[in-house]
Formats: sequence, structure tokens, C-alpha cells
Amino acid sequence: MQIADFTEVNDLTFGDFQRDYLYQVLITVEPSAPGFSAAKGAIDPKTLDAFCDAFPIPNSKQSTLRRMWAGRWYMGSSKLDSANTVQATFRYDENNKLYQYLYAWNQLTGSDGGGVIVPKYQYVGEISLVLYKSDKTSIGKGYTLKKAFIPELSDLNLDKSKDGYLSFTATIAYDKKTPYVPA
Repeated sequence: MQIADFTEVNDLTFGDFQRDYLYQVLITVEPSAPGFSAAKGAIDPKTLDAFCDAFPIPNSKQSTLRRMWAGRWYMGSSKLDSANTVQATFRYDENNKLYQYLYAWNQLTGSDGGGVIVPKYQYVGEISLVLYKSDKTSIGKGYTLKKAFIPELSDLNLDKSKDGYLSFTATIAYDKKTPYVPA
């Protein structure tokens, strides 16, 4: 029986061996609303550590319709059935910048009743979900959510989960999902 040598992997956790992918959210286009720059402050979206625990992309589907036309039955497709929303779960970063950024974006929609409502073309942007391979440097797959905005953001929950991390959820609504193409 051969004994494994773990001296070279002492800085890795057991979870690193189980994880196949690391999920990162990139803000590729920011909202153009006039008050957004002041609300987000000096936060640059390129410096955000927006790695998330869960980012389930909803499937789009079409059902079939049976119709009579010219005396014959035929099967046609219905319109696209998708909610075009996704709920992402994030962990708080050390300086809480990601939550502050998403909160400023959420305020543009007026969804909490206290913000100034701006037209949709000013509060939409683009958000890309990138899946890194297990080497954590190579991009695997990804999606870009076009005309995305943040209609709902969970409250600041100060209860730690069983693994000791603080997390929050953000609902992201979008008009269209396309494959991610690196810039």
C-alpha cells in the first residue's frame, strides 16, 4: 500500500479539490443614469470581486401548438417561455463594495419606493457570467445578459451560515441571454 504525499497541497482546502468551476460575474456595461455615478461612488466594476456561490441560468423553452390550417393539423411552436430573471447568491467581500454597487444599481429602478425612477434605457447594463475551469485562470463557458438590471436585492443579513460566510442574493432581470465572448 502506497501512502500519498500531501506536502505540496497543504495550502489547498478539500473544497478546492471538489470544485470544478469558479463562477465570476463581470459588469461589462454600466447603467447610464445621471445619478448612478454619484450613488456608486468610487467603485470601479473592473475591481469588484464578484465571485458567487450560485448563478442558475434559467432555461428557455418553447411548447408546441397543434393547429388546423387548410384542413390539415400541423404542429407549430409557441412563443418563447422564459422568466428572464435569475437569482444569484454572493458572499460579502471584505470591503462590502459589491453589495454597495448592486444597491446603487437597484435604486435606479425605484423598486423600493424611495428611489428616483429613471427610464429603462438609463438603468440597464450588461452582466456577464464567466465559468473558470479548475485551474482558475482559463475561461470555460459563459453568458452575457443584455439589458440587465437589479430589480431586487436582499437585506443585509448578519447571521452567518453554517460554513461561516455572510451571503446575500440579488435578482437580475434581463431581456436577452447570449454566449459570452471575451473582449
